[in-house]
Amino acid sequence: MVTAGTYRARAIASGVGVSNTKSTPFVRIAFALLDREGQEIDWIAYVTDKTQERVAEDLRTLGYQGHDPEELHNRGPEDVAKLLPNVVSIVVEEEEWKGEMRTRVRWINPEKKAGTSSLFAGMKAAFAQIDQKSGGGKKPAGGAIPRPAPSPAQDDDIPF
Repeated sequence: MVTAGTYRARAIASGVGVSNTKSTPFVRIAFALLDREGQEIDWIAYVTDKTQERVAEDLRTLGYQGHDPEELHNRGPEDVAKLLPNVVSIVVEEEEWKGEMRTRVRWINPEKKAGTSSLFAGMKAAFAQIDQKSGGGKKPAGGAIPRPAPSPAQDDDIPF
């Protein structure tokens, strides 16, 4: 069983269908967790008037370029690699369903790239842009008042 957390994942199988109870259409994607060999989890997205835009966004995040989700019916790894090629970051959460705890894919997000730059990479660019505008000279921050020069010491100010 996959525990709650965030994982890098790739789609390995897909299908579409309708629920038995309300005949609600759904898309089902099986994910392989890339950092946990042998672990898989399914994402089931029911498509209703309220959810269809979100499901479409999630399919785009997976790299789907088509316009007909029925194209995803009964697809294996080779077809899914072409139809849903993107590595993504999935968020798995626990929930109670019919009195039992289970895990499910809650969110599908673009893959989080491991950053090699510092936390302040954007600030470095901002400093470079400011320096370029000001000719590279250092100036006090906007609105800063320069400190006055200290007054010369007098003989009676010296403690020894």
